[in-house]
Amino acid sequence: MMLKRWSRMALSGLVLLSLQATAAGISLNKTRVVFSAGARSVQLGVSNSAESAWLVQVRPLDSQGKVSAGMVATPPLFRVEPYGSNTLRILSTGDGDGFARDRESLGYVEVSAVPASAMTSASSSALAISVSMRIKLFWRPASLAEPAAADWKSVTWHRRGGVLRACNPSPYYLSFNRLMFDGRLISLNRAPSMLAPRSCERYPEAGEVRQVRWSVINDYGGDSGWYDASVTPAPA
Repeated sequence: MMLKRWSRMALSGLVLLSLQATAAGISLNKTRVVFSAGARSVQLGVSNSAESAWLVQVRPLDSQGKVSAGMVATPPLFRVEPYGSNTLRILSTGDGDGFARDRESLGYVEVSAVPASAMTSASSSALAISVSMRIKLFWRPASLAEPAAADWKSVTWHRRGGVLRACNPSPYYLSFNRLMFDGRLISLNRAPSMLAPRSCERYPEAGEVRQVRWSVINDYGGDSGWYDASVTPAPA
C-alpha cells in the first residue's frame, strides 16, 4: 500500500534534487558500494540530520539506469525519524548471472526520499519536495581481489592525431579523484572521470600535454595518492 502511495506521489509532481551522497539532511555513509561475488550482502547506512521524518526508497540500478535484475535492496522502503538512521542491505538475487566474470561491472544505488508528512497529506495532488542521490555500485567477480597500487598506476597515456587518450589495462573501474595535465588541475565535471576496465577514454581538449598526474578513489572512498606518467605516441 505504501509503495502504491509513493508511486502516486511521484506522478503528482515531485521536485527532484540530485546531489552526491547527501541532500536536505539525508546522507549516506558511503560514496560507493563494492559487492564482491560470494558475499551475502553489503550494508549501506542512511542518516537523517533534519528536524522532520523522511520516507526513503532504495533501488539498485544497472549501468543504463534501469532497475537491476541481479540486485535488490532490503528494506526497499523505510522511514527515517528526525536525527535518526537506518541500515539497509544490498543483496544479489542469484550467482552473478548477467555480470562479467573477468572484470568489474558497473551499476548504481539510487536513494530517493520524500517528507513523511507528504505521504499523509489529505491532497494527493499536493506538490512535494523530494531528494534523490545516486552512488556507484561495482560488482566484483570472485576471481578479483581488492585493487592495489599496481592497478591504479597502470593507466597509460598516449597521443594519437593530436588527441590525448587514457587507457586502463586493469579489470577494475578506475575513478579519478584528481587529474593534472602538465601541472594544470583538470575539472572532472567536464572531462572523463572514470575509465572502464580494459578500455580507453579520449581527452580532445587536453592540447599538447607531456606529463600527467592522477589519483584514484579507492574502495572506501579515499584517495590513492598521486601517480605520474609521460605521454607517449600511440602504438602503431
